[in-house]
Amino acid sequence: MKRPSSLYALLAVVGIASGADAAQSAPDKAASSQHVVLQKQAGTVEFFAVGWPSALKIHGKGAGPEGDILLTGDGARGSIAFDLESLETGIALRDRHLKENYLQTARYPKATLALSSIDLKPLPASASYKNASLPFEGVLSLHGAERPVGGEAKLTREGSKVSAAASFTIDIREFGIDVPSYLGITVAEKVQVKVSFSGTVEPSHDVAGR
Repeated sequence: MKRPSSLYALLAVVGIASGADAAQSAPDKAASSQHVVLQKQAGTVEFFAVGWPSALKIHGKGAGPEGDILLTGDGARGSIAFDLESLETGIALRDRHLKENYLQTARYPKATLALSSIDLKPLPASASYKNASLPFEGVLSLHGAERPVGGEAKLTREGSKVSAAASFTIDIREFGIDVPSYLGITVAEKVQVKVSFSGTVEPSHDVAGR
């Protein structure tokens, strides 16, 4: 399964706040902070995997991530969570097999991505921009294990509204997940995860720091 990593949403939110503060002086940016609350209904978590020996492409999709990201100066911190039980691949039996035997969602119902590094300085200074790319790093908690992950996020901002699409690749074996096998098809251990979300930049109450 691909790492839903929530990464994308966090990145998008950060990008918006950075653009708004670009015209301010460095001291002003350090003194003020904003946060973005993800809108679960406006996002998705997806994974893409390949099955062998038929090179079958497997696509899973679930509900958007939830969370709150605190934007401070040229960086951001916070975490987002994904509901693994909401993942669907289009085949009910395969979904049940995936959740019961591999993800073990009854024991590990969610995955969480904690943002550890993202540099917002390269973002455009304007209040609006589209598909600005930024690398990010974080820690993914999945199946009872924590591992560092990294990828790229594309951020779009229009005033106080921000959206993001982030992607990264994980090796499910690093999270103690057995390589799935279904009806003679074995899924590759490397899974691509894509997280999309939207949110609104608001004055911070340091919610993400909890």
